This record gives sequence, C-alpha cells and structure tokens, in this order.
Amino acid sequence: MYSWVYTILCGLLLFNGLSLISRKVAVNFKLLGVFYMLFAYQMFITHFRVAGTIYLLPHLFKTGSLVGYLYGPIFYFFLNATIQADFKLRIKNFIHFIPFLLHLIELFPFFLLSAEEKRILYLKNPQTYFMDVDWGYFSQRIHTILKCTFIIAYTIFGYFKIEPILKNMVNSEVPQNRIFGSFLKWSTRLLLISAVLILITYSLYWLFPLNFQLLGHYTFFVSAVFGALFLMLFPEITGWSILSFAKEPVIEAGDTHNSKTHKTDELSTKIQESFTRVMEENFSNPDLDVGKIAQLLFMSERTLYRKIKEILGISPNEVLLEFRLKKAYEAIQNEPGEMLGNIIKQTGFMTNSYFSRCFKKKYGILPSDFQRESRFKISEIKR
Repeated sequence: MYSWVYTILCGLLLFNGLSLISRKVAVNFKLLGVFYMLFAYQMFITHFRVAGTIYLLPHLFKTGSLVGYLYGPIFYFFLNATIQADFKLRIKNFIHFIPFLLHLIELFPFFLLSAEEKRILYLKNPQTYFMDVDWGYFSQRIHTILKCTFIIAYTIFGYFKIEPILKNMVNSEVPQNRIFGSFLKWSTRLLLISAVLILITYSLYWLFPLNFQLLGHYTFFVSAVFGALFLMLFPEITGWSILSFAKEPVIEAGDTHNSKTHKTDELSTKIQESFTRVMEENFSNPDLDVGKIAQLLFMSERTLYRKIKEILGISPNEVLLEFRLKKAYEAIQNEPGEMLGNIIKQTGFMTNSYFSRCFKKKYGILPSDFQRESRFKISEIKR
C-alpha cells in the first residue's frame, strides 16, 4: 500500500512539473515545474534505495544526490520571477549553480564505473537510508548538511525579498491574489521547516532515532506535494492564468515591430490599466509614490519603472505627477468656490508652493489665477 501511494504522489509531482513547463505560463511557474520534476526524480531514486532495489538500476545510484544542490537556487529564482514579470535567467545567474558543478566533478569518476562495479559498491553497505556509499572528498552526511544549508539560505533570502509584497497579496481584496499569496507563504515556510529539520537531524544524527531523522524528509516531500496539489486544484488561479501582470507578453507573428512601436501587447495594456487604477484609487494619499504603487501591483519598483517608461515614454513619477495635476485642474474648474488649500490636500500634494510651481509649469498659469478665471466663467454662464 505504501509503495503505491508513494508512486502516485511522485507521479503527481512529475505530471505537474511537465504541465507547468509545457503550458504557456509565466517564467516563475516554469521554474517551479523544473523544481517538481527534479523532486520527483529524487523521490523515485529514494524509493528504490529504501526498498533495497537500487542495485537493479545501478546507473541511477548517486545521481539523486546532485539534485539537492539545485533546489535552493531554483526556488529562489521562482520567488524572484513571481514579483518580476520580466525575469530571465542570465549568464550571471549561473554562479548559483557552482556547488552543483563541484559535486558533479567530485562524482564524475564514480559515474564512469561500470554497472557491476556500482552494484558491488552498493551491496557492501545497503542497510539504511542514511548509510550510503561515500565517494569523493565528503561523506553523504556532509553533503546533505551542505545541501540543506543552501536550501535554507536561498529560501530565507528569497522570502525576505518578496515578504513586503506577500503581505499585500494576503490582504488583497482580490480572492485570486489572497489564495496565491497564501500558497507562496505556506509552501515557502514548509520548505524552510523541512530543510531545518533535515539539517538538525543530520548534524546531530547520533541524538535522534531513525524515525525522527525521516521526519524532515517526509516534511520536505509533503511541501512539494502540497504545491503540486494546489496547482491541480486551482489551475485558474496559478499555473494556467497567473496574475495578469506576470504573464509573458503575447506578440503575434509578423506584428513584432508594430507591438514594440505602439506598446499594444496584452502585458503593456494590463500594466497601464493597473497603474491607472491604483492612481485613481490612491492619488489623494500624499504618501503614494512609485514604490507603494509597485507593491500594490505586486511588482518590483525597477520593473514597474522600466515598463511604464517603455509604454508611456515618461517615468512613473512623472505619470503620477501629471495625474494629480489633472485631478487638481478638474477640481478647480468644476468647483472654483472650493478653498485652494483643500484641493491641494485632496490631490495628494505635500506643499502649496510645490503644487503652484508644477501647475504653472504644466498649464502656464498659477492655480490661483486659474481659479479666478473659472469663477468668472461660471458667473458669466449663470448670467
């Protein structure tokens, strides 16, 4: 029964990994798909080892130990790509995979052995899950400690980067954002807890019985299965149609130049609409700035700045200033009897002098003079 359940859960991870990679989703979920596929592979290898049948597949022996060095960087990139719609793996990112390459070099002589030689090495010491064939400069236990250290470090650093945006997602009025925010929050915490458990039990393995040592591995497995089940149960929220601003831009064949020139692709349109909506809802708040808008849109400030500059040709700060000036202009024009100080506060300006200077630069007239002109026009209409 255990074997069947384990196989089904591993198959679930593999299926979701392949689905995320093959379907048209944002790059963050493609990275998560790679994570699930690697995890499924290691779990299958672990299953053969625990069952004592790995000797039937000798060339797979030790290959699972490499995968752990990829978990930390890939999960870190997944978190980064979640808050950066334009995230791409670049050459400089491959510095994160140096530990993996070093371990690969260390194991390379072992991989050159024949199937029979590997089978003999395995049969010398197959007693437990943890007593593995040592090969290279470090033991299996030391490698596990190193891998868990990398996972913990990358997960904490990635979580620290997305934590401010994560709070806004969890408290969002949009149900999809709340659900996805909760998924990110708890999947990251589960991964972190499991890695800490494995690190502690492997560092102090002589203090813990075997069942307790396995607890960290089971928690790690549960964290991945939890994520895979979530994607299967809520495909409309994440994998297939993630937050609109995180989707990759869709550019039709033969229309590339036109899309770049007029910025009419779906991503640009949605970003512009979302940016305008946030300004409309919050422009009266004097604390509203580009950083705050980026948080409300679940984007990095750098990404938002670049996208708005590409779409509108001016910086987000300039867009926000012009939006507030337009609101002030309309308020003065429609209600010239209102005190100018109240209008300035209602449109989010900090000081009267700054408002007057910006208004004169934009419209060529002082706001007080424009207010008098508006009053005169209204009085003339009433006559």
